[in-house]
Amino acid sequence: MVATALSRGSYELESRYELFKISFFNRYRWCVVINSIVAFLLAVILIILTVKANDEIQLGYEWWFAVVSIALSYLPAPIMLAVLWLDARREVGTLGSVAASIETRVLQPPNCHC
Repeated sequence: MVATALSRGSYELESRYELFKISFFNRYRWCVVINSIVAFLLAVILIILTVKANDEIQLGYEWWFAVVSIALSYLPAPIMLAVLWLDARREVGTLGSVAASIETRVLQPPNCHC
């Protein structure tokens, strides 16, 4: 009876872990799509810079371009990594607590009615 409950609990834990992996992979795919879009925007900016290389820079726009290009270059990947990491940590934490409860039930000595 206890073994069946533990077996069912471990099966449910394994199922939840498999669902977590699928969910994590889907979120990762979205991050790849967003990073690809940002990379495309950066490529377009570089093409525009190449075409406009001989034009004069209007006053007031020089700092704006630098800030936007640096932000698009450096911010998307760390932000997405942090979001993925925090989501995964939260979900793995709940799976870890379930695994710990199963472990304590397995390691708990049987009640002896001597």
